[in-house]
Amino acid sequence: MKTDAVFLKLLKERWPELTATRSLEKCWQILSMDERYLLLSLCARSGKASHVDFVEKHMGFYQDWKQNDLLFDLASSGSLAAVNVLYRQWYALDPDQQGSILLQLVRTETSAAFAIVRSHKNDVDRRYQKKIEKSVWFRSQEIFSILQLLKKRWPNPGAMEIGNPYQNLVGVLLSARTRDEQVLKLMPGFFKAFPTPQKLAKATTKQIEQKINTIGMFRQKAKNLKSMAVDVVEKFDAEIPDTMEELVSLAGVGRKTASVVLVASFDTPAIAVDTHVHRVTNRLGWVKTKTPEKTEEALLKIVPDKMKKTVNQVFVKHGRYICISKPRCWACPVREQCAFKQKNLAIPKNAEEMLTDIKRRELELEQLREQAV
Repeated sequence: MKTDAVFLKLLKERWPELTATRSLEKCWQILSMDERYLLLSLCARSGKASHVDFVEKHMGFYQDWKQNDLLFDLASSGSLAAVNVLYRQWYALDPDQQGSILLQLVRTETSAAFAIVRSHKNDVDRRYQKKIEKSVWFRSQEIFSILQLLKKRWPNPGAMEIGNPYQNLVGVLLSARTRDEQVLKLMPGFFKAFPTPQKLAKATTKQIEQKINTIGMFRQKAKNLKSMAVDVVEKFDAEIPDTMEELVSLAGVGRKTASVVLVASFDTPAIAVDTHVHRVTNRLGWVKTKTPEKTEEALLKIVPDKMKKTVNQVFVKHGRYICISKPRCWACPVREQCAFKQKNLAIPKNAEEMLTDIKRRELELEQLREQAV
C-alpha cells in the first residue's frame, strides 16, 4: 500500500461512507473503536509519513498489546517515517517484542530498516540475533555499510592500480613481498626500457634484472617477467588476458595477482586476498577462515559484486595502518561493527603524530603511483 489511491481504495471497500473525504481526522470522528483500530493498522502498514504521524498520535487510545501490534504493522512497512517511530518507542517494548519487530524489519529489506536493525541487534535475545545474522540481505547491507565507511577513510586506489593491463600486471608481480614504494620508484625506468610485452619478451633476464635489482627476489621476478611476456606474446597475441583461468596460466601469476588485474584493468568482480585482507575480514567476523585462499572463497560468496573491487583497496590500507597485529581500534571508523573482542581502545599519547604519519605515507604513495607510468 504505497499511495493515497491504494489506501483510499482499501477504505472504500470497507467503509463506503468514508469515500467522501480524504481527511483521516474526519474519518476518526465517525468510526467505532474497532474501525479506528483497523484504520490505524492500514495507516501503519502504508508507511507514508502523514499516515505514520496519524498512527503515533492516536495509538495511545488502545491497550498495550494493540499498541504493540500497531508497532509491528509499522515495522512491516520498513519506511523511514515508521522506523523513526520505532526508535522513539523502542525502550517501551520487552525483549521479545523488540526481537519480533527487528525480524519483521529485516523482511522489508529497506535502508531505513537496516539502520535500526544494526543499531539495536545486540539489544535482543541471541536467538533473534542468529536469525538476523543468517539473513543474506542483512549481511550484504552490513558489508556494504562497512566498505562505504572504509572507502571514505581510504579513498585512494590500490598502489598497483596503474596504467594499462600490461603495466598493472608487471606492477603487481614486482610488488610480491616488497614495499609498494620501492616498486613504484623503479617503474618509470622499467617501462621506459620495456614499454610493451613484446619489448619485455625480447629482453634478456640479465637486462630485466638490472632494472629491478633494488627490490627483493629480483632474480626470480626477472625470470617470471620474461616468461610471462613470452607467453603473452605467443599465446595471447601480446594482449594481457582478461580471465582468471588465462591469467593464472602465466608465470608468477597466482589468484591474488590475477584478481588485482581483473579488478583494476578489466572491471571484473574479484577479490584479491593478502594477509591484510585475511586478518581484517576475520576480525570483523565476516569469515572464520585459516588461510587467505579460504578467505577469498568465503568472501566471493558474501560480498556483493559491486563492492568486490573495494575490498582489497580498503583492507590492504586498513590492515597496514590501523588493523595491525596489535590493532589501533581507537582509530578505526568501523570498530562498533567489528566482532573482534580484544579491542585496543586506549588512545596513545602520540596518537595525533601517528595519524599524521599515516596521512603523509598515503600522500607519498599516491604521488608515486601517479608518477609510475
